Amino acid sequence: MKSDFPAFNKRNGFSASAKKLREEPLRIAYIGGSNTVMKAGWRPLIHQWFNETFPTTQPHQEINLSIGAIGSLAASFILP
Repeated sequence: MKSDFPAFNKRNGFSASAKKLREEPLRIAYIGGSNTVMKAGWRPLIHQWFNETFPTTQPHQEINLSIGAIGSLAASFILP
């Protein structure tokens, strides 16, 4: 589907990601601020959901790249 808005590029969406999640254990990176750092917040819950919904031979690996007191946009500039 060609878009009239050149900056918009429709990709395969979550269905392609879901297929990949079912096939092999993946590394899932979480970038965010203090609410992403929380050990009992949304990040561990959603990661648990990924592992339960898309089980593989080994669990999907969680990469926590969140930094407290900084937003996602600013954090993206200091990642290697």
